[in-house]
Amino acid sequence: IKNSVYQIAPTTAEDLKDRIRQVCRSIPANVLRKAVDAFDKRLQLCNQQNGGTFEHLL
Repeated sequence: IKNSVYQIAPTTAEDLKDRIRQVCRSIPANVLRKAVDAFDKRLQLCNQQNGGTFEHLL
């Protein structure tokens, strides 16, 4: 996202916001779904480990 937003330097804060919105809108739904699913898995593992280390379970 950062590389896409800063491909050409934004000139104003509003320009920066618009570019971020535009890039975020271009993310395919399946990519967002995978990210949400992976985050959910990490939350579940963290909960199962009572907040302890869980990376070895991934």
